[in-house]
Amino acid sequence: MRHGRVKKGTGSFFSRLRETGLVSLLASSFHSWHTNWPWILLSAFIDFIFVIAVSSIVTVIQFVVFDHLESLMTLTGQSTGGLLNLYNQTDQVSKGISSLSSSLEFQSHLSAIFNYLGIMILAVFICWIIFQGLAWFVAYRMSTEKPQRFLIFAKNFILASIPFYLLTVVWIFLSVRLLLWVKMSITPAMSEPLLNILFAIVVMITWYFGTLCYTITGRYAYKNVKSCFIYGIKKFPKILPTILVIAVLFLIIDAFLRINIIRQDSLVLLLIGTVIFLPALNFVRILLFKTRQRYWKDDKN
Repeated sequence: MRHGRVKKGTGSFFSRLRETGLVSLLASSFHSWHTNWPWILLSAFIDFIFVIAVSSIVTVIQFVVFDHLESLMTLTGQSTGGLLNLYNQTDQVSKGISSLSSSLEFQSHLSAIFNYLGIMILAVFICWIIFQGLAWFVAYRMSTEKPQRFLIFAKNFILASIPFYLLTVVWIFLSVRLLLWVKMSITPAMSEPLLNILFAIVVMITWYFGTLCYTITGRYAYKNVKSCFIYGIKKFPKILPTILVIAVLFLIIDAFLRINIIRQDSLVLLLIGTVIFLPALNFVRILLFKTRQRYWKDDKN
């Protein structure tokens, strides 16, 4: 009897899965994925170049910014008499900061920091729209029989990326400012872990809608951005199974890469991680396109 109940329960579980349409979505996505293996290699190559380009840009600018920050810290210490005076000789500290803020050398270092940060933000965005635009178009090309022209897709990808990218930059600067406030405050209103959690939630919500927007391929970007919020809210119960599948997929990859024999050698970890993760990323994009195609129709007008 127990065996019969287990079989019945298992059967009802798979029946519920079929009712959600998730099984057919996965089957359709996998078929589009594995039958177009040259496109998988192209997508993986594009994503790999993107990671290398962004890592190089951030690393180089990071070193330059740190040099200017070190100079600023040195100037601040010289003007205020050191950190020990922050609480003991507030008048001296105030005068030192006041004279420092009008110093040409201080302004030069501060201006350089903001300039380099601006260059980094712009350079990363350019890499994003070039390489990620290509990678998303490859997935779009693999997931549909009649894709729109590349130039229309690329134009919409660029325009749709601007608001979500700018929002992300705003969240980063706000979180850094709040983090500094938390670290310097004697009685902070929130803990650092809570701030990190809030930042992660806000960024995930932002790119939940941003990612959905990339899968909407109407002719006009502003309509696609508007539709992604309606689609993301109204169809969330339909999208949720896809999100859970994606989460499980990346958790499995992460667990596999944590195997000791793989983690012991950083080069082996990098190679295996690249071989597994980048094709999986391509499959995820296809699955997202297939999910949108099933539950949301593009506005072609």
